[in-house]
Amino acid sequence: MDVDNCTTVHTRGSTQSLIADNRQSRFTITEGENDKAHAGYYFDETKTINMLFIGRTQTAKSSIIEALKNPRFCKTSSGFSETRDPKCYALSLFDNLHKNIYQVNIIDTPGLQEKPRYPLEDRTDRQLLSLAKKCIESNLTKLNCVCFVSQAGCTNLYDIDVFDVLMKFLGLGYSENSMMILTHSDGFTLDKLAEFHAKFRTHPKSVFAYNYCKLGIYNHGIINYDELATYVRRPNLQQEMMEEKSDHLIPMRQKLIECFITTADKQIEVSALEAVIKENEKIKADMMEKLWKEKKIKFVQ
Repeated sequence: MDVDNCTTVHTRGSTQSLIADNRQSRFTITEGENDKAHAGYYFDETKTINMLFIGRTQTAKSSIIEALKNPRFCKTSSGFSETRDPKCYALSLFDNLHKNIYQVNIIDTPGLQEKPRYPLEDRTDRQLLSLAKKCIESNLTKLNCVCFVSQAGCTNLYDIDVFDVLMKFLGLGYSENSMMILTHSDGFTLDKLAEFHAKFRTHPKSVFAYNYCKLGIYNHGIINYDELATYVRRPNLQQEMMEEKSDHLIPMRQKLIECFITTADKQIEVSALEAVIKENEKIKADMMEKLWKEKKIKFVQ
């Protein structure tokens, strides 16, 4: 892992917060937390989870990461993708339930089918996918989880073509380590979300993607600041709505993180992805050669 290229963030804040939690977890040093030999610093073993977030633009991939760090994260919509280049986030996940620590490395890629903020920034889907490939090759040797990110209620309409290309590009080798995350789930009831899942599972155009994601489908959402801003003059009601929204989102976040943890012992060598890339390039080259022989295209000399 090339930590120099990553933004390191701890999900609970500073080292001091970890020390404070030692009183009730296995992180307590055997000799006692007051042993001056530790000089205020504590080490423990961790498990590594390397993840890749990919999907169409404007599906809130980056917002998932922010909400993992801060469950009360709020964001206003800009209408443009905020991720211009692949980023690597190194997060420390503290599991109080099982008393484990995880190093979670997340590659956040630019959105596919991206709408440019400025005309000169327009990039093709192939270029964006190439950026994702380059980021993987530069930072990680193994991958635990591939997250296909879509927007709740819009999957069949906008994302299927993108997922079809990506899943065929990755190959079946990554199917066991893949999941679907439906963002913007905060705006729907649980019954409506279940309806989305059922449609995704049975619709002829999305059944391939559903079967590919062996880890399942998960919901995610964040608090919509634009909605809360309407009640800025009524702070008590605003706070009440925020708490109600949090109660709706907390179980989603919990299930998502629990699934992440299950992938800690499931790793695929990145070299497998490199082999897929080479195979795709060979297929394209063979197609070009065939077209050349059939004289269906002309090359500019």
